Amino acid sequence: MAKKGRKLTLVYILACLVCLFGALYFARVGGWCYYVNRVLWAMSWYFLIVLFTQKSRRSAFVTALIICLGLEATQLITGISWVEAIRANAVGNWFFGGSFLWSDIVIYACALLGAWAFDLFVIRK
Repeated sequence: MAKKGRKLTLVYILACLVCLFGALYFARVGGWCYYVNRVLWAMSWYFLIVLFTQKSRRSAFVTALIICLGLEATQLITGISWVEAIRANAVGNWFFGGSFLWSDIVIYACALLGAWAFDLFVIRK
């Protein structure tokens, strides 16, 4: 692997870790930090897709948006015992969420646009 490729991979790994651990931290704080959690969670999907696939940046954006919207849509499923059991677990609740919010969809779209712009203008500069 070329030296530039190694550095770029390291940047993406660090971006993923910062986003994922930041999202976990802000999930526990509460209040306005809920929105920071959602932003970092969506951004981590973008960086994971860029890191582990050969997709274009636009395709990574669309794929991450579909994943975020799909996981948000799963929150509309209620009353099924095994789904509720997954959500009762802290990791399951963090991953699948507990309740559907329209505002989350807007947050995900804006966060992914921010991740794409950061990738385009800062990382890939």
